[in-house]
Amino acid sequence: MKLDLHFEVQEVEAAGDMAWLRGISKGRVRTLATGVEANESFNELIVFRRDAGAWKIRCYLYASNKPGAGTPQ
Repeated sequence: MKLDLHFEVQEVEAAGDMAWLRGISKGRVRTLATGVEANESFNELIVFRRDAGAWKIRCYLYASNKPGAGTPQ
């Protein structure tokens, strides 16, 4: 995949040695195997932990923020 995304931080909070960031990303995504390109947007949550004085990513979650296809039942 080739990503051309713009990231926007919505909020950040830290407590002790833990912190989190909530953001969104938008842009173009191209699947290299097929050449198909599409506009995409994602919600993101990143959890950080301070380890030996340096912030490291502990967990990174992302999901499309486009509605799913079909009617919910």
